[in-house]
Amino acid sequence: MIRNILLPALLFCCFGLFAQQSSSLRCFYDKTTYKYGFRERRPNGKDGKVIIAPQFDQYAIFYGGVAQVIVGGKYGYLDSTGSYILPCEYDKAYDFENGIGKVQKGDFYGIVDKTGKFIVPLEYQYISDYCKGKIMFCTKAESNKGDIFLADGTQIHGIESNSSKGLDTYPFFMVYNGGFGVVNEKGKLVLPMKYTNIEYVRGKNDYFVPVDAYRKRGLYDWEGNELIPVIYEKIGEIRQNHIMVFDGSKFGFYNISGKEVVPPKYDYAEDFAGNVALFRDNGKWGYLDSESYQPIAQDFDRAWSFSDFRGRVLKDGKYGFINRNGNPIIPIEYEDAYDVSNSVAWVKQNGKWGAMNDEGANVTPFCYEDIRSNIWYFLDFEKTCVKKDGKWGIINIENKIENAFKYDDLVHDTFALSYEGFDRVFYKLNNKWGILNNGKEITKPMYDKIVVNEVLWYEFGYPSYGIQTGNGHGLIIFKGNKPVEIVSPIYDSVSLNYHIYEVQGELAINLYQKGKIGIYNYEKNKTLKPEYDKIFFLEDPGEISSYGKYIAIKNGKYGFVDIFKGTEVAELKYDTLYLDYQLYETSYGAGYVVEIDGKKGVANCNGKEIIPVEYDEIQYNCPKCGEDSYFRCRKGDTWEYFYYYSLKKAAEPEEQE
Repeated sequence: MIRNILLPALLFCCFGLFAQQSSSLRCFYDKTTYKYGFRERRPNGKDGKVIIAPQFDQYAIFYGGVAQVIVGGKYGYLDSTGSYILPCEYDKAYDFENGIGKVQKGDFYGIVDKTGKFIVPLEYQYISDYCKGKIMFCTKAESNKGDIFLADGTQIHGIESNSSKGLDTYPFFMVYNGGFGVVNEKGKLVLPMKYTNIEYVRGKNDYFVPVDAYRKRGLYDWEGNELIPVIYEKIGEIRQNHIMVFDGSKFGFYNISGKEVVPPKYDYAEDFAGNVALFRDNGKWGYLDSESYQPIAQDFDRAWSFSDFRGRVLKDGKYGFINRNGNPIIPIEYEDAYDVSNSVAWVKQNGKWGAMNDEGANVTPFCYEDIRSNIWYFLDFEKTCVKKDGKWGIINIENKIENAFKYDDLVHDTFALSYEGFDRVFYKLNNKWGILNNGKEITKPMYDKIVVNEVLWYEFGYPSYGIQTGNGHGLIIFKGNKPVEIVSPIYDSVSLNYHIYEVQGELAINLYQKGKIGIYNYEKNKTLKPEYDKIFFLEDPGEISSYGKYIAIKNGKYGFVDIFKGTEVAELKYDTLYLDYQLYETSYGAGYVVEIDGKKGVANCNGKEIIPVEYDEIQYNCPKCGEDSYFRCRKGDTWEYFYYYSLKKAAEPEEQE
C-alpha cells in the first residue's frame, strides 16, 4: 500500500521516531546493486565507512541498537555489527522497544529479545503494548482467556481479559478485566481485577493503593498483603514508618506493619515529621508523639509541622517554638516568626526582626524592618536578606554584613540553591534587576524582570533565566558561574525548541516577533530571524543529509531552512510541500512532493528539484508500473515514467500482468 503522509501528521510522528534512534550507523542506497546497506553516521553529513554491504530491499533505521531489515519481502532483525538477530523469514517485524521486538508470521505473533530468543512464542493472534519491555498480554483466537509474559520468562496463564494496562512509572503492573488488578515482578496476581484504579506510595519498600468503586482506598504490600483495609477516602505518604488515613470525617494513623495505632479521631492531621505529627482537634492544634501516640501539646491556636526538630506555634496572638517534649525553646511571645534553620529562628518584636537560637538567646539584634528568609538558603549558606533603613542587604548567621544595605529589593534564587548549590540572589537597584552570585554583582541592574526558566533548568539541566526589558523577552544561560545573555530581550516571547534539542542534541530557542517565528541555535551561534509563519521538524530523507534542515513557511510559501547555518537553503517558493512516504523509502532519499500553481514535482531538503515542478499528477500502482519499480507523472495527457530508486526518467515499461 502506497501512502502519502501529509506534513502535520508527519511532523508529529517523526519526532518520536528520531528520539529513539540510537545507532552510530545510517542506512544508504547503492545505485549499482539497487540495495541498501549501512555506513558510519557522521554529523557533517559526509559519507562514512561502509560497515554492512548493500543487501537489503528497504531503507532501515536502528531503534535501541536493532534495525528491522527486509530481504525478498521477508523481515528480520540486524544488530549494529551486521549480525542477524533474527533471519529474514518473517512477514512483519516491528521496531525494537525496551530491548524486545514483535514479529509476525502468518496470523501469529511473538516477542523476541536482542539475542533472538522468543520470550513470547509465535502462537498468539494478539499481543498488547508492553510496559517498559517487562510485561505483555497475549491472546489466542480460540480462547477468551489471555496469558501474561514477563521479560524474565515468568508466565501467568488464564487471565480472563482481552486487554491489559501497564504503568511505566510504577514498579508493578496493572491488568484489567472489568476492573484493575496487580501483577508483581514475580508474575503473581497479588490483587484481583476488581478496582477502579491503582495508586502508588513509596516508603522504604514499594506499596500500592487500590481504589474501589466507591473511591475508597487502602494499602497493600508487594506480595499482596493487606496492610490497610480499602475503607478510607485518603491515604497519606509513608513517613517515619507511619501513614495517615482519612475516613471522610476524621484523621488517624497506621504503622507500616498494618496496625491501626491511632483510630480516626482528629479533625485534621499531617504526615509524621521530626517524629511527631501535626493535628487539630476541637479547634486546637497540637503534636502527636510517634512512640506513645499521645499528644505532647494540644492547646495552640495554630501550629506548623516540625522543622529541624522544632515546631512553630501560635497562641493568644503570639509566636514561639517548642521542642519534641512540648516545652518552649523560644518563648511564645513574638509578633511573627519564621521556621527554625541551623538552630536559629527569625522572630519579630516591636515591629522589628531579629534572630533567636534554640536556647532562647538573641543572636541578631531586633533592628530589621523586613526579612526574606528562605529556610533552605539560610540553612546552606547561613545568611539571609534583610531590610534596614528602607534598603536591603545580606547578613550571615553571625550578623556580619555580606552585602551593604543599598538595594531596593532582594529575592533568593531557590532553583540555583536546589539544583546547583549556588548562592544566587536577584537584586533590584534603581528600579532595575540584576543577579548576585556569592555576594558579587555578576550582571548589571538592567532588566525590568528576571525569572527562572524552570523548563530549561529542571528538565534539560541548563541554568537559565528569562529576562525582560519593557515588553521585550530574552534569555540568560549560565556557564558555571558566568552568565551569558544568549537572547537579547527584544522579542515578544521565547521558548525552548524541544525537537532540535531532543533529536539533534542542540540547544535552540524559538524567537517570536509580531506573529512570526525564528530560531536561535546556541551551539552554532546562528540565528534565523523571526520572519517565518511556521518552522517544522524535518524527517531525515535517507542518503541526502537533513542535518540541521527544517521545513519553513514564509508569506504563505514553503521551502527549507538550515538552522545550523541560519540561512534559507533555497528560495521559499512552493505553495505546499509534504513528504511522500513511498519516495522517502525508495528514491535515494528525495521524497518531498512540492507544488506551484497546481503543478507537482519532487525536491530534496537541499533545495534541489530532482523532478521539475511541471506535472499535473504523480501516480503509483498504475498497470504499467509493477511494484517497487516505477512511478509515473502526468503532464496534460502525456505520462512520463521514473525509476523509484534513482528518480531518473525511464522508458515506458511494458504492462505488468
